[in-house]
Amino acid sequence: MKPLRPLFIVLVSILACGRAANADEQPFAVTAGLSTTTAYIDQPVQLQILVQGTDSPELPDLPPLDGFTLRYTGTNPRTERQVVIRQGRRVETVRQSAVLVYELMPRRTGRLDIPPILITLGNRQAHTPALNLLVKEPEPNDDLKLRIELSREECYVGEPIRAVWTFAFRHNLSNLRLTVPLLLDSAFTIPDYMPEIDPARRNQYHRLEVEGKETIAVLGQGVIDGQRYTTLTFEKILIPREPGERLLPASTVVADAVVGRQPGNDFFARAQEVVKSLATRSNQPRLVVRELPAEGRPANFAGHVGRYRIETAAQPRAVNVGDPIELLVTVSGADYLAHVDLPPLEKQPDLARDFRLSHGDDPGEIQNGRKVFRRVLRATHPDVTAIPPLELPYFDTATGRYDIARSQPIPLEVRASRTITALDAEGLSPANLMRKVKIRAQGLAANYEDASVLRNQEAGFRAWLASPAWLGTLGGFPAAYLALALAVAGHRRRRANPAALRARRARLVCLRELSAIHPDANAHERALAAIRQYFGAKFNLAAGALTFPDIRPHLDQAGVPPELRDELRQLIELCEAGHYAGSATIPPGELIPRATDLIRRIDQRIGR
Repeated sequence: MKPLRPLFIVLVSILACGRAANADEQPFAVTAGLSTTTAYIDQPVQLQILVQGTDSPELPDLPPLDGFTLRYTGTNPRTERQVVIRQGRRVETVRQSAVLVYELMPRRTGRLDIPPILITLGNRQAHTPALNLLVKEPEPNDDLKLRIELSREECYVGEPIRAVWTFAFRHNLSNLRLTVPLLLDSAFTIPDYMPEIDPARRNQYHRLEVEGKETIAVLGQGVIDGQRYTTLTFEKILIPREPGERLLPASTVVADAVVGRQPGNDFFARAQEVVKSLATRSNQPRLVVRELPAEGRPANFAGHVGRYRIETAAQPRAVNVGDPIELLVTVSGADYLAHVDLPPLEKQPDLARDFRLSHGDDPGEIQNGRKVFRRVLRATHPDVTAIPPLELPYFDTATGRYDIARSQPIPLEVRASRTITALDAEGLSPANLMRKVKIRAQGLAANYEDASVLRNQEAGFRAWLASPAWLGTLGGFPAAYLALALAVAGHRRRRANPAALRARRARLVCLRELSAIHPDANAHERALAAIRQYFGAKFNLAAGALTFPDIRPHLDQAGVPPELRDELRQLIELCEAGHYAGSATIPPGELIPRATDLIRRIDQRIGR
């Protein structure tokens, strides 16, 4: 072991020297810089802080920055490794650093100062140098224009209005940067808005990034102040949250424009493009937002501002108690409907008295200037004759008063469900009482055998070869190995497609669930859940709220005959009536065998 000690000392010395060199080359230092020293008001500028000595520095506590709004955008870590051979020794140097990136938005003109920023790394501290930025007002020019137009100058709280930005230019542009502070104003709700796309004008649509979100703009031509321009136009929806009169903030656009050509300095004096940075600010529209009056406000007013109409349609109209009725509610009249929701139907007394409503809110679908909602109703008693008119209270901005839009009633024919008797509940129907009892006739057998049962059981190798049992034992090991290999291959093949595995096991799982149902109050609910689970697994559907209309297209594709489809529809309706309406038309003692037999027959037809 002694000859190894000098070598160990040498290795330790090399590592120590490498670490010392690495430590010497890892100073802690900070510096900072701006992406530009001159900017226009509302033009974003990057502040970058370089921290040397670590790739994960802590974010500093920034001092107040007068005249700026500031946003942290991320940290860019860097690691550099360098290996050199010094005097026959291998020395690895690792240099770590990181760049903290902030976005500064100047909000006033003049020379704005950025004081030193303290950066901390462990027990070491360092300050960035002080910086300053010259902020200028965009100079008026005829090459660039920006206009904001509102659909109205006065509105009410909650009333959507349209704001249209028109950006006009006369030169080829690059590095376009558009700043729209209005879209960040907390006094407005600004929903995501996508204009209707005209396929005939698809070449005129362009994508712009406005305040971090993608916006669709339309390319066109226009005349502004008597001069013709190429224009880019986009629009947003503004929904005021608070009343008051305000001057909307101006938007700013900065771009590089090719304003001409000049001879070059090369031998051939080829013309070169003259690029100039242009900027302009928009106008500042004035908007007056009025408060909604408290006088005359309906108790069930849900914030609908504008002018609205409501229409309803329902199918089917002839049902049993508890059968599902699909209700379509169409809302129209207002210019902008994307943010419109239905008022809570549960709070409409006439509807809540006679119907049970489906859970979950349908967000609605806009179709040809209308918004269509879908709900499922179930009549709770046979005296229901119609779906009552639905009410939509709203504030009419044209008249300055509250009003209520009402739909027309929808006539219904609701049939009563069969009454369950005590015999049905106990399973003692006349058919059950007439069943014959089978009795075993053989009685108790004696436990005695005579000498004829004795057999000559000769032992030996020859007897083993003549014995099928021994031959089976000797050949059983290879056969068992082959069977195990086939089983493992089949198991892997089934696991490779979980959906197919669930489909194959759906029948077994469903029949097991049905056989486990007890004739209690939840029998119809559990049977409906088992049926939904079966078809969800069979057709790879979400089983939670499957209805017969959801299942029918898949049954048609699987070639299930119409008579089996009708039986399934009736079975699902019976289960739904017992579950939702609480008035079962078939006792559990009949429902479970019927469901079991039907699932077996349908599964044979589907065959997967």
